[in-house]
Amino acid sequence: MTGNMTEISESPKEGMNMNNSPANGIGGGRSSVGSRLLHGCLRTLSSVLVVGATFSGANASAQQPVLYTNQPGNYGEVVEGADAKFRICQSSSQAAALTVNVGVSETGAAIKGTVPTTFEFEAGQAGTARCTDFTVETDDDMTDEPDSVITTVLLAGSGYTLAQFGEHSADVTVTDNDEPGGDGDGDGDGDGDGDGDGDGDGDGDGDG
Repeated sequence: MTGNMTEISESPKEGMNMNNSPANGIGGGRSSVGSRLLHGCLRTLSSVLVVGATFSGANASAQQPVLYTNQPGNYGEVVEGADAKFRICQSSSQAAALTVNVGVSETGAAIKGTVPTTFEFEAGQAGTARCTDFTVETDDDMTDEPDSVITTVLLAGSGYTLAQFGEHSADVTVTDNDEPGGDGDGDGDGDGDGDGDGDGDGDGDGDG
């Protein structure tokens, strides 16, 4: 019996065996209809799950690494001539190298050469969190000068996002190592001849 609605609506005839009556076949018809409905629902649900998984996978592959700074305590100060280091971390690595935009500034004049504006994360294993150091060269000059604070700030760019709640900047203090009154020759006497006796003749006897 197929569960045809016309057959289901008929009344049993007199003398008919009730076990074979259309009325007693209603249950079977409903079961058949219900079975088809159930299978249809399962197919629909399966399709939804597959589509959902596809979109989930697409979103996962499209996720960009999240960047933030995580400065160790011993990175906070260096003597001029040593590199100022800034630790930059990412939540997950990328298959190709990643160029990160940075803003570097200072309060004095300790940076050696051109101020960097970018930093590169080398290619790594996708999905792996990691940190690396971005360095700024400082100049070991012969001039007595105030200490300088170098600040590095992560800037927005392509292929990554900045942490919503993490740190985006870090500071390093560069300590000057020249004596007061220095004239540039490094002996600290201020006469510029480099012998340290202060008379300016360069022979070191102090008699001028």
